[in-house]
Amino acid sequence: VLVLDDVHWADKPSLMLFRHLLRSSTAMRLFVLATYRDTDLDRTHPLSEVLADFRRQPGVERLDLHGLDEGEVTSLMSKTAGHDLDEPGLQLAHVLHDETEGNPFFVGEVLRHLAESGAIVQQNGRWTTGMDGIGIPEGIREVIGRRLSRLSEDLNKALAVAAVIGPTFDITTLEAASGLDGDALFDALDEAVQHGLIREVPGPAGRYSFTHALMRSALYEELTTNRKVRMHSKVGEVLESRFASSIDAHLDELAYHFGEGALAGDPMKAVDYACRAGERAMDDLAFEAAAVHFERALGSFELIDDGSREVRCDLLLALAEALHIGADERRRSATFEAAHAARALGDADRLARAALVLVSGSSAATRISVDDELVAVLSEAVAALPPDPSPARAKLLAALAVELQWGPETERRMAIARDALETARATRDSEALRYVFARSWAMLDGSRPWHTELLPILDESETLAIESGDLLAQRDVHNFRLWIAAMLGDRPEVERHRGAYARVVDQLRLPATEAARAWSEAALAEYHGRLADAERMAVESIAVAQRADMPEEVIRGVLGGIFYCVRFHQGRLNELVDTLEGLVVDVPGAPVFRVALAGALVESDRVDDAREHYMWLVEDDFARVPHDVEYPVTLDGLARLAYRVRPDEEVIRQVIDRLLPFKGFMNWSGAAISGPNDIGLAMSYAALGQHDDADRYFASTLELCERGGVRCWIARVHYDWGRILADRGDAPRAREHLELSMAMGEELEMIGPFSIIQRGRALLESIP
Repeated sequence: VLVLDDVHWADKPSLMLFRHLLRSSTAMRLFVLATYRDTDLDRTHPLSEVLADFRRQPGVERLDLHGLDEGEVTSLMSKTAGHDLDEPGLQLAHVLHDETEGNPFFVGEVLRHLAESGAIVQQNGRWTTGMDGIGIPEGIREVIGRRLSRLSEDLNKALAVAAVIGPTFDITTLEAASGLDGDALFDALDEAVQHGLIREVPGPAGRYSFTHALMRSALYEELTTNRKVRMHSKVGEVLESRFASSIDAHLDELAYHFGEGALAGDPMKAVDYACRAGERAMDDLAFEAAAVHFERALGSFELIDDGSREVRCDLLLALAEALHIGADERRRSATFEAAHAARALGDADRLARAALVLVSGSSAATRISVDDELVAVLSEAVAALPPDPSPARAKLLAALAVELQWGPETERRMAIARDALETARATRDSEALRYVFARSWAMLDGSRPWHTELLPILDESETLAIESGDLLAQRDVHNFRLWIAAMLGDRPEVERHRGAYARVVDQLRLPATEAARAWSEAALAEYHGRLADAERMAVESIAVAQRADMPEEVIRGVLGGIFYCVRFHQGRLNELVDTLEGLVVDVPGAPVFRVALAGALVESDRVDDAREHYMWLVEDDFARVPHDVEYPVTLDGLARLAYRVRPDEEVIRQVIDRLLPFKGFMNWSGAAISGPNDIGLAMSYAALGQHDDADRYFASTLELCERGGVRCWIARVHYDWGRILADRGDAPRAREHLELSMAMGEELEMIGPFSIIQRGRALLESIP
């Protein structure tokens, strides 16, 4: 059993560790009991976010605790006194319950206050009181204050300094900071222990902690701002002197105390310690803690007259990087502030750094609209740098190309991406080359097969990655090669790169790469027809991705692509219609959502509803379908729907003309393989009545899918081919294909309400 008390006072890194513990998939015989006061929370409190996550976490139960009722307060008082209460005692219990709302700690503190003030006394072994004049104070802080006011001056002085030091303190630091000599300090601490204000900490002698956090809080809040500032500065100086030979081990404490005492001490020293603590936190991957330190450094820096603008800009950049990596919602505004500071300095390098930090948290690969503000900063940063090749310039150009992927400027995007690659090659900088190679798909023209252009770039990237030992670059190469092999139906290559990819991920041991592998495995399970496994693995991957603190929009984007494919084959796309309609409304310019919605509607037998979305995509010579990596995905969807939507013949021919360059392979959406293009061509030719062409492409689709082991699509091809043969009146061949599709559908558990099993059965019954 692990008990965590007063979690509302935990800092964000501690809460992240707590969340990580509860999300762990490792089986543990562990019961965690955490307590917090909901009255201390608001929606911006870091615990509020963690609690929201826990609501979705299995095995987490939330209990609302209330104070003791009046009978329980009476029982507590009776057990404490050692005898039953008389009438005055019962009256006191009633008053205590009303004043404290039954909070046991408050009840105990009030009783101690009454005993110490003489309001209740022990006579002949029994506690007694006269109710007149007891005067229970308002609020627990006042109770604590009154108790402390009756104790010695040395005790109050010692505890005030101890409250500044922290929840736990040692006698050496306290003696140096308080100015009390040894005997006076020991007497004061003994008195505090006797009165239950502090307790000794097990372990080395001379360490104490407050008995309750509220006790320390009350003492700290009693101090004036001036005293707090001066005492923090003094404590910082004591710690600095004590730990001169081991400063790095105490950076957090020094940063805190010098930061809180900067107004009365040395602000530059406060900045220095906060920066050092922040940098160490970044090295330790404690990004939330690093952000706190850099914020403290900025606060102290503001106290410096004529502080260096360069230093301030660097502090803003450090804060922005910590916030971005820590996925803090303040990251964007902080980075724009850093960019503004760099712009005011006229410093191209710092502006470039700010722009690249912005890109690191933008999740451009999962968005479907251009971030105009980010594009403006990236463009400005590129223009500010010298025209000569440099790693920063290569990265900025690559990032800009990626950001432009959802916009209409296709030629500009590809030109910028090519420029980025040439610039990176000219620098021979391995980090810049890896960065650009990982984004090289931005240079591809989606209106023609892009994998043939990407393969030589992957060859170059792989050579560099192996020479430099860059595991992240090797991971990217194997990931791209795996899915290109899947597109081509090259099963041996799929397995080769799948194994290589897994080995690299095992070596990296990074949470984000583990999440990406979980998604890859789920998508491959769907690809090979293991639908139940794919669904299970996709659900399990959510916890892996959350442990890696991956953005929710990234998780939703990838899993949405996988689940669409799974539900399509199961005959359950009707379940996704509402979600897709919401996406089309929220992001009206995203063609891939339109074609996905049209497909879901057709599969749900709502062909008339699908037609408006189909026509939206083909209007104005397909002007709304950009030439990006989703281009063939959208076209193949339109081609497959043509047989049931039945647009004008001219529209079908336009779709065919645009899809023909992609014949012979499947499409990768970035999340999963969306389907073979040849089946789209087969369905479109069938809609035109060109039966020989339709049969030829049905046959080539089967060949591709059988070569790759893409079993669900094999079943789907047999169904679609059988349906079209039935419409043509070729009953024997129709029955053959439909029976094959139903047998495979049952084997693969394609059992939804709109599955090929249900549809095939109805078709067979209708064939004469």
